[in-house]
Amino acid sequence: MKRQTSALFLVLGAAGALAAALAFTLGGALYYSTDLKPEPPDNSVTETSKIGVDARDDIFAKLTKQSWCNREATRGSPFPDYADYKFKADGTYEWHFFTDSTPASSGEGKWNFEKNSAGSWLLLYDDGARQRFTLYEDGTLTFEGIDLNPCDPITISNPYTAATLPAIQLPSDAKLVAEKLTLQKWKRANDFDLDYEPTTIEFKKNYEYIATYRGGECQNDGNWYVTANGIVGDSLTNDCDIRDDTYPENLSAKLLKNDFLFLNHDLYTPENYPLEKGVIWSVFGYSDVVSIKVEYDMPIISGIPNKFDVEMTNVGREDYPGPVTLQRFSVTEDYVRNYRQSLTTTSQQVDEIGGIDLGSKILSPGQTYRFSFDVTFPHSGKQSMYINALIDGPTQAWDTHQHYSIEVL
Repeated sequence: MKRQTSALFLVLGAAGALAAALAFTLGGALYYSTDLKPEPPDNSVTETSKIGVDARDDIFAKLTKQSWCNREATRGSPFPDYADYKFKADGTYEWHFFTDSTPASSGEGKWNFEKNSAGSWLLLYDDGARQRFTLYEDGTLTFEGIDLNPCDPITISNPYTAATLPAIQLPSDAKLVAEKLTLQKWKRANDFDLDYEPTTIEFKKNYEYIATYRGGECQNDGNWYVTANGIVGDSLTNDCDIRDDTYPENLSAKLLKNDFLFLNHDLYTPENYPLEKGVIWSVFGYSDVVSIKVEYDMPIISGIPNKFDVEMTNVGREDYPGPVTLQRFSVTEDYVRNYRQSLTTTSQQVDEIGGIDLGSKILSPGQTYRFSFDVTFPHSGKQSMYINALIDGPTQAWDTHQHYSIEVL
């Protein structure tokens, strides 16, 4: 059987140190309590299981018989680093990363497993995460495309069985997020990048999600979970993205303090929430130094001035606590190389759709500066837009040039 190795690696909370070395980790995972009333797991045999009639019993026996590692992949290498995972029959797991670095990374917790409605088996961990896995007939185990081989025997004096393996409860903080997340569908707060970002998304109580694109033109589904580090969703497919790539859908999100959803660097609100304007909650770039929020009239219509309301805040990052100087804010159709030179020389003409001189406004840590300016898009149709913020600091510039795909009516 030919296997497809995914380019997607999960970074899970408790095992973050291991991720730095391997680009994947085994963290905790999620088996929600009956408070959320999940759909019961389907343990019937499918082609996906690759195992015999008593699928769950077979999986439990194979997972807990020995540890699983990838040391064969680096055997003979001058840097033979490898990871070793133990799923023990007493309901606990542990992993260790063997390397010459000090201290070596490791982690532990409780585990369980179940099968989703699509027939995929998932490992469930006690920090709230879920991890898709496959056991193959050749005796190997795959985590999200990473192959592991049977390694060292495991002996447990008082083992559980597959049927008696204790359910894992979701931590209270993650449980609260999960409850809020599944109350309603979520809609995108702006109409940018719609060819490859969902217009709406629904997180179901059985820990599957449905992402809808371009107002219902296409749908994609996958699995989700929540830990203290945020919300993660992943799918085996991404048929709704019109770009020519083969990467599966991957979602990263968190609930904001206002109970809105920040998904893939964009704002999503409850589906029935009235939006007066389109919102870019955080213009990506140096948002950890200066956060930039933009509101605009949605939809954008060609030839008509569109008022952009901008809010820039000096975050006051601990390792960069100083003031910044706000110089210019603009919108262009194309990326402008050496844009900053246009501030000090007339040799370069920047073709802006709209822009405003910020008058070298000094912004101290914790301060916010608000302003508005008009942007007029001259032609209709699908096109590019760059939001540019030219920001200077005592030691370096913090310029942002963020691309968006838009459709002008």
